[in-house]
Amino acid sequence: MHARHAAKFLEAVDETRATRPDILPSKIIQKLSIVLSLPFAMLARSILQNGYWPRLWKLHWVFPLHKYKKGNLFNPE
Repeated sequence: MHARHAAKFLEAVDETRATRPDILPSKIIQKLSIVLSLPFAMLARSILQNGYWPRLWKLHWVFPLHKYKKGNLFNPE
């Protein structure tokens, strides 16, 4: 992956999506896309060449979303 492709990918991050485990908001990733593009491209290239996915990246945050029509939003019953 070239840095210019990485920059386009980072600029296209949807800012309405939830924050990931890295606690870095999508808006910050968009604003710093030029600065982050080279490290991102180098990391992606290394992962593809070595076939190794970092263990920390296999972790996910999963939260139940309760949708209510009426009543207390914090009561899961």
